[in-house]
Amino acid sequence: MQAFDNLEMGMTPGILIIRPRKQALALKDAILGRLGEDVRVCISPMIRIRHLAADLALDGIKTLAFTSRHAVAAFSKLTSRRDFVCHAVGEATAAEASDEGFDPIAGNGGGLALARQIIRDGAPAPCLYLHGRHISHNVADSLNEAGLKAISATVYTQEASPLSPSARAMLAAEAPVVLPLYSARSARLFFADAKIDAPLFVAAISDKVSREVPLGATFRISVASASANKAMLDEIELMYGISIYP
Repeated sequence: MQAFDNLEMGMTPGILIIRPRKQALALKDAILGRLGEDVRVCISPMIRIRHLAADLALDGIKTLAFTSRHAVAAFSKLTSRRDFVCHAVGEATAAEASDEGFDPIAGNGGGLALARQIIRDGAPAPCLYLHGRHISHNVADSLNEAGLKAISATVYTQEASPLSPSARAMLAAEAPVVLPLYSARSARLFFADAKIDAPLFVAAISDKVSREVPLGATFRISVASASANKAMLDEIELMYGISIYP
């Protein structure tokens, strides 16, 4: 890693998006809408989503818990039923659930916070927690520990993918790179795979994600004020501006 002591001001930064493709394209559109069409954006998904053909036992289930929009999409393909109380981890997941025909209750972000919300709201049990193969917090475990019967089901997998040649070229250049990080796993995958010569400016969605960034790997790192789209866009814009004139 470089110390970046002599970073020149005025170099045009790029923004590298490593989210799954659907979310990456939406983020790119939001960034261009916020910062202008001339901003250099490279999309290189490091996680690819594959839905699983899960055999779900839905008899008696009263409440669904989703901690990602991918779980919503995967579950919605497995059944046409929408007659559940539906809790979503945040606004993006809630928006996906609404698009799929649910009437979701949006949380403030994070699996533990979602479990606490479900308990606080007195959601009817049994609950079904839908998730991917890689999770950071098991919502069903938290619900069961609180006496609220819950089971879980894996409905999609997150397959790792290496950085693209275009992403590697961006990281090998001298111009600053702004990297939005939305998950701890994507952060770990990125820093395990990337060779970074460019000054790197990270916008992390949470403290937990920021802790996956190796010491000395970045010129600057900041954390969004909330796990919401607007908060992350604000942080990306901040890092972009700072990367031009550090």
